[in-house]
Amino acid sequence: MINAEKYNEDGSSFQVVVSQPRENIFAGLNRSINQKKRTNAVINTAEYTTDSWASATNFSNWSGDSAAIGHERGHPFVLKGVDTITGAENGFLNIVPDLGSVSALFGRAFQVDGTENQAGLHTSAHSNEAAKTFNVGTFNSSLTLAELSGSFNTATGASGGTARTFASINFVDTLFWLDDNSVMTDGVGDGDGAGANYSGQATLGAFAAKFGTNLHNTNSAIDSTFEYMDRTSFSTFDTFVNANSKYVYDMPSDTDANIALRYNNTNKDGVNYSFAYSYNYDPNPVIQLDWTDKNGNVVKATRSDAFTTDGTNDNTAVISLSGIGGKADVTAGNNNTEFATLRFTETLKRAHNLGAAVDYAIETEKFGPVVIRAEGLYQKDVYSPIIDRGALAIGDLTSALKMTAGDKFRYVLGADFTVDTDMMVSGQFIQERNLDYVDKDVDWDGTACSAVALSANVSRENCGVYTADFASMHMSNGLKKADKNKNFYSLYLSKPFGASKEHRWNNIFMFEESGGKWNRLDAEYSLDDNTQLTAEYNKYWGNKDTQFGQLADSSNVQVGVKVSF
Repeated sequence: MINAEKYNEDGSSFQVVVSQPRENIFAGLNRSINQKKRTNAVINTAEYTTDSWASATNFSNWSGDSAAIGHERGHPFVLKGVDTITGAENGFLNIVPDLGSVSALFGRAFQVDGTENQAGLHTSAHSNEAAKTFNVGTFNSSLTLAELSGSFNTATGASGGTARTFASINFVDTLFWLDDNSVMTDGVGDGDGAGANYSGQATLGAFAAKFGTNLHNTNSAIDSTFEYMDRTSFSTFDTFVNANSKYVYDMPSDTDANIALRYNNTNKDGVNYSFAYSYNYDPNPVIQLDWTDKNGNVVKATRSDAFTTDGTNDNTAVISLSGIGGKADVTAGNNNTEFATLRFTETLKRAHNLGAAVDYAIETEKFGPVVIRAEGLYQKDVYSPIIDRGALAIGDLTSALKMTAGDKFRYVLGADFTVDTDMMVSGQFIQERNLDYVDKDVDWDGTACSAVALSANVSRENCGVYTADFASMHMSNGLKKADKNKNFYSLYLSKPFGASKEHRWNNIFMFEESGGKWNRLDAEYSLDDNTQLTAEYNKYWGNKDTQFGQLADSSNVQVGVKVSF
């Protein structure tokens, strides 16, 4: 950093700072994240032929799940927003490879007898109306596969004519499901069709149970991957066959620079004021999602066709990546041995910052001088996470989780005064206003959420586009929406004690308006001029879906010794 400051004859000053850009460091989100490709074992034909489903090396013994080690797992200060990216169970970085394996296993289980590949559903199943129409939410029911088949066959085709045939997707007619015991245990095909007695919910849960990430559960709340992706069609899951993920960095070079300017002065009435401007890389990391091929080239996800299930419009679509994954591209030249990679790119983006500050001391009879303070900062082109729940519902992951540029205004109002002879008291009101806040009641295609008629087991909550709370969004809280205006209040106390006032205690309390609380009490005890004992107690509590409240289990006591020499 280079810091240059010029003092003028009138008492004003002008400062220039040129510094090297660096990002804010968060537990679980820093430059030590493993950048290797994250992938599970590929289901290959040598191990999973049609006959092997009925042998010891069948689905129940498949062990291709890679351990999903969340970055800095167990660190006490991993925020929920960070856990959504790199967490072991809830982080999409680790969820994607498991989605890829479930998609491959699912397609493998529903292949017709004699077909042995890892391309997902059989071509006849992938391309028919059943696979396109049938989605996770419809399948995730207590109905048996036989009952689902019966109800599905009553639906009309996309043109309003021929009924689609559930059996053509091979739910009942494949070796894997012709089982008189547990469908997930021995895979013995005795030809009695007993597999049709298993419910879609049990089937989906059994596939998910093979993996360590939070793919599926049967709680009433929407808090697992398949529940968020309830309108994702079976044809879309073919796109994800053997998909993997990767985390990479695209950071500023060491020769890039942040530039900041500041002017300070005091007017004749004693008002101190300053103006500042900076053109810098905003230190909060930006995460970008892209599907890529094996060479790292970006492959754009495309949407095609909306379909009807049981005569009800689920407002869904098939997501495909040309030439990649299962039957994602149903042309003759489809390369079903090249699998997609969801790439997470951490980067920094430049922003303009314009700020001002003012303070003024007022003499009072009771409190002595009272300092009134105000600070404001306007930021242009800072990034916020935008969640599209409808896009996530249909499996369009890169559209569902985006970060976009917008403007913000932050300000602080405060007052400092003295009570009880020598105790300093400081109170502050802090507000962050998102000037480009997003909250739209629309589905992935722009349709009003209220106008979408959804079938059973498909949730209306999986609709809408909004700015998410970067610190708190998580699958456990519906990918929490941010506040348009986020407010904090703080109270700071500081007082010396001891015969010569050589010791001091301080206490700061902060209240987050949505229910989070933090209090820090610290003290310094001087043994002599060079040695001090220190102690600090941090307590977090309140609403666990707030910045402070989620850290309740991280409350701590710290002690130390400071020696000067």
